[in-house]
Amino acid sequence: YRDAKLILNIGDKDKIVPTYHYSEPFSYLEKMLEGYKGYQPAYIAFGGRVGTPTRHLYPSLDKFFDIVKRSSIPNVKVHGFGISVIKVMEAYPFASVDSTTWLKTSINGGIHLDAINGMVMKVNPILPESYWNKSKEIQDIYLEEITKYGGDIQELTDDCDARTRYNIDYFIRLQNKLQYKGEAKVKRKALF
Repeated sequence: YRDAKLILNIGDKDKIVPTYHYSEPFSYLEKMLEGYKGYQPAYIAFGGRVGTPTRHLYPSLDKFFDIVKRSSIPNVKVHGFGISVIKVMEAYPFASVDSTTWLKTSINGGIHLDAINGMVMKVNPILPESYWNKSKEIQDIYLEEITKYGGDIQELTDDCDARTRYNIDYFIRLQNKLQYKGEAKVKRKALF
């Protein structure tokens, strides 16, 4: 929050989202939450996690949300940059998140399916793990879901734009059913 004076001089300061970056000192987050000369943000963000495996985020997210809860603005809305892992979204009270997972998946020939807990199913026939190389029983399960949501397997195989639309629709459906379960209700692997 080193630029608080600059922020206060900007006309529409409510459009600025102070962002705590993964692995920064938590004192930066505490300063963001203190505000500056009466200004306190309506939104803050957690970001800077690119390249960091999700399992490494948990301790940092635990501390991040603990600091937010103990702050003078415990109900500040939190945005998660680069967050789209379902377990993370259910475990922490993010008001909003974003990521490019849906787009990367489309570009790399995949679609997200509820039938496999939101995991990616490849549709490129040359890949061994592709839809086209699954057993008839598995294909039928996947095809039922795909057609239920207006998809056509051949079009999804051939057309990146069709995959992109399908994946956007998947994440909209996910958004509508996703519920914050609380940190204590999410099981994580631990060493001890």
